[in-house]
Amino acid sequence: RIRARADCNTSVRSLCEHLLRKTGSLRFFGKDTMEPPPSGQAERAVSFVHSVILDHLLEHHPQALEALLDTQAADVEAFLQSRCQARRLAGELLWKQHLRRGR
Repeated sequence: RIRARADCNTSVRSLCEHLLRKTGSLRFFGKDTMEPPPSGQAERAVSFVHSVILDHLLEHHPQALEALLDTQAADVEAFLQSRCQARRLAGELLWKQHLRRGR
């Protein structure tokens, strides 16, 4: 049973990574900005499409989002930083990531 769960988690992560890679270049007028953040702001931009996908994962599949923390397909850490003030779970996932990286 544990092996089946691990295989399912791997499949979900692979599917989400694929979706994030395929949608990485999509931009929506009025929703995405192509300009860098103002000076003094360290916040990295997360695309509108990636925000929608990652918001859904945060709300409904937090384990899948946690599995994506090390992916290169999206800036999950920047997404969690943008949500950690309003969403406790986002802060917890960000904290776990920082512990893993030794920060």
